[in-house]
Amino acid sequence: MNEKLLLLAFGPFGSWPVNSTEEVSAVAAVRLMGRGFDVERRVLDTSLRAVRSLLDDLRTTPPLAVLACGLSAKRGSVQIERFARNLADFRIPDIEGMQPAGQPVIEGAPERRCSESADERLLQAILDAGVVATLSEDAGTYICNALYFSLLDALTPLGSRALFLHLPPLPGLSPVGGVLDSIVSMPLEQQVCALVCAAEMLVASAAQ
Repeated sequence: MNEKLLLLAFGPFGSWPVNSTEEVSAVAAVRLMGRGFDVERRVLDTSLRAVRSLLDDLRTTPPLAVLACGLSAKRGSVQIERFARNLADFRIPDIEGMQPAGQPVIEGAPERRCSESADERLLQAILDAGVVATLSEDAGTYICNALYFSLLDALTPLGSRALFLHLPPLPGLSPVGGVLDSIVSMPLEQQVCALVCAAEMLVASAAQ
């Protein structure tokens, strides 16, 4: 295992031509590197194939920790995902046209996995930084959940830590055909602050 923090974000999907996790993760990576962290950032295609390809790479050289983030316009807060389910049930196809319905993410794996790093202590740290956040019990059944379950299933036995945050859109972004005034959002600085805070705590716990 190396001492690297892998920071993951996603590209466009569905009706969202811009996925703001790309910008948030880019700014957070620069800030973390400025604080001395060894950070590798990747932006994944929003597809099952990209998730599976990534996991093949990580099994060969697992990082110390993986912090992933995905876009969710359901709430205007940072959602710290506690669990991932072994369920792929896509409401819309991924960008390669795949749309599994009621299928396991990984055959033979448990029904769900839990991240030890998604706890009240992390929640309080993000809240103390002035960012609205909640602990979430449901990461959905789309690509974000598939990635999170795959990370937890593959990396936890190897001693790596994994954590997933759902982030609101940045102000001014909306899906194609969406009404901007009806879309929740959160300023860039607050989202970056949440990612940096989560990364620092994740690395500290992984290094113990």
